[in-house]
Order: sequence, then structure tokens, then C-alpha cells
Amino acid sequence: SSRVDNLFKVCDQPHPMVVKEIIDACASRDFDRAHSRLDFLITKGYSAPDIISTFFKCVRSSAELDERTQLDYVKEIGVTHMRIVEGVASPLQLSSLIARLCRA
Repeated sequence: SSRVDNLFKVCDQPHPMVVKEIIDACASRDFDRAHSRLDFLITKGYSAPDIISTFFKCVRSSAELDERTQLDYVKEIGVTHMRIVEGVASPLQLSSLIARLCRA
């Protein structure tokens, strides 16, 4: 709904539906589609920490991913989050994450 969309704009967080599309594309091993949606978020100006925290929330609450895949994804997201916190908050880190998620 537009109220939910406005909430994410005000809070300056990536919309979970876009992140869910990225996760679904990764689960289908469709790197091009996942990267295209990630590029959309980066172009919108969302920071790497905001994108990665939304990734974590979406994977944790995903009903589509089995438990093993969720654990693998959370591990990869954690590694990327650590790199971002250490100061390497580049789009390349996020691209690397989705490449690893497509392989997981």
C-alpha cells in the first residue's frame, strides 16, 4: 500500500519487497535479475548498511527459503555486514554478496 511505501521512504530504508525480489532471484540462481534489482537500490541512493540490514531481516522472515538456505544466506550476509562495518561499504561488496548467494 502507499502508506507502507511512504513509511519506508520516511525511514530511508530499502523496500523489503525489492530486497525479497533480489533474494528470490538469488535462490533461483539468476544473478542478472538479482544484480539489476540491487543496482536499482544503489541508484536510489540507499547506503550499503541500510541495504544489508534489510537483507538480513528479509532472509530471517522468509517463508520461501528452507532453513538450511536461510542459515547459509545469514552467514554470507553476516560476513558482508562485517566488511561494511569495517569501512568497505562499496557497491562491490553487495554485488559480491549476491554472487555468493546465487551459489549457496
